[in-house]
Amino acid sequence: MPEVDTTLEFKAWGNSQRHPFTIYGDFEALLIKTDERRGENTTIIHRHKPMSYGFVVKVSEDVPLKLIEKFNIPTSPIIYRGSGALKRKEKLEKDAKEVKGRISITNFFKSTSKTDVLVNNDSYMPHPDHVAIFETDETNIDSTSTTDSNSCESEPKKLISPTLVAYPDLKAPGMWPTTISRSVRDMIVCCAPKFPELVNFVKYMPKDINNIKSFSKFMLYSKSSNNRESFSRDWLIWSETKQSLHCLPCILFHTNLTETSNTISILAKRGFCPHKTSWKKLYSKLPTHENSKVHRDLFLEWKTLQQSLIDHGVDYILQKQIKCETDKWKAILRRLLDVTLFLGSRGLSFQGDNSTIGDIHNGNFLGVLELLGKYDKITREHLTMVKQSQIKGESMKGSAHYLSWKSQNEFIYLCGDKVMKIILKQRENTIYYSIIADATPDVSHQEQNVLILRYVSQNEKTEVFNIYEQFIEFINFNEKTGEGIANQLISRLENYKIPLLDCRGKATIMAPICPGK
Repeated sequence: MPEVDTTLEFKAWGNSQRHPFTIYGDFEALLIKTDERRGENTTIIHRHKPMSYGFVVKVSEDVPLKLIEKFNIPTSPIIYRGSGALKRKEKLEKDAKEVKGRISITNFFKSTSKTDVLVNNDSYMPHPDHVAIFETDETNIDSTSTTDSNSCESEPKKLISPTLVAYPDLKAPGMWPTTISRSVRDMIVCCAPKFPELVNFVKYMPKDINNIKSFSKFMLYSKSSNNRESFSRDWLIWSETKQSLHCLPCILFHTNLTETSNTISILAKRGFCPHKTSWKKLYSKLPTHENSKVHRDLFLEWKTLQQSLIDHGVDYILQKQIKCETDKWKAILRRLLDVTLFLGSRGLSFQGDNSTIGDIHNGNFLGVLELLGKYDKITREHLTMVKQSQIKGESMKGSAHYLSWKSQNEFIYLCGDKVMKIILKQRENTIYYSIIADATPDVSHQEQNVLILRYVSQNEKTEVFNIYEQFIEFINFNEKTGEGIANQLISRLENYKIPLLDCRGKATIMAPICPGK
């Protein structure tokens, strides 16, 4: 029992406040077998090695959209998965131990025939010049298109991200930077020249230093141990800028190409240049390079990433799911924007007595969306999801649906801001303008002054002059004098960066509230 005259006081007020941002994250790890003794009674049999992670940022509805865009806060789940090279590397080492010391019986027989290699005759297509610019296809907020984006059956065209980035020239691997970022590496893996293109480009390769020997197509293939099969060396890539031959996996994935160790082949560092040596020496360097442990490991990592990005790997499926989700929300926002423009252009109210889906008193905004949902699948599914949550009594806070009154006000604000920019731009092009101002008290007896701009603008297509009277804003004021009203109007014009010197007239009706001052 507590002692007499003791009290309990709550002080952790900070924990009772709702946080605007919440981040949920988690790691996934591989269990690596080990056998370590720690102390007399403890044996460590596994170690956790991180192989993927994911996180999602939940944003409160109170946070403005401009704040999210300004600091580039992600609104969709971020997932990173390892390439799986660790397990493949362990399997490769295990297989190598089993094969070591074993002599294949086929080495005692001579090959009687060679496997013909069929090569695609497509021409060598040049890739982008020294700098390639990839820009994300974004949808502007003023777009009123109602194109159905619900279909996700098509293959995503771009799995590389999204911002404006300068990528290196794909035809000049010799000029690539020593340290290559992940986004650039992913782009190169997806878009680098393919092996058939290199095969067809052989005839354009220069002769060696003696101007005698030409590059032979036979060096683009390696033979099996029994000399009965041929395998393409698809990891080779030609640099047109430096006129040299390089190893693509070693350039992309080697951690330190600047070291002077002999473990790094010339194909990985500066490339094999025929202007400095003969093609004949490359014949012996190729088998040595492709059989080295460094090249094998990097080749496996390259193929794993290539399969993941292009050949329907795990990353490819995740990127496709993310793209489908992004397209769905873009389509929903387009419809919400169209409804906002429809109601705003007709001066209709948005909100009703409640926000319940299916209620006749839920307002014009939700009512028009319900009507649209009868003929549009995307809108119908979105409203059904929100309605089910309302029937179950579940709170929609923390989950995005963009149907609340706050979201409606934000849509109105964004549309109004866009319209205001167009009006000010049109006024700026016409230069001269007049002011119309009038004041009257509202129902709460608060004096309000209206500011209207009047100007003449010429239509660019028809070359006809039209007179425009554009509403700017309502202004609350208390000083009912001519000087006070004039100062307030000048202040608002300066706020919109409208020069007073361009004003050529004014019309005011202030007699009821200006007592002769």
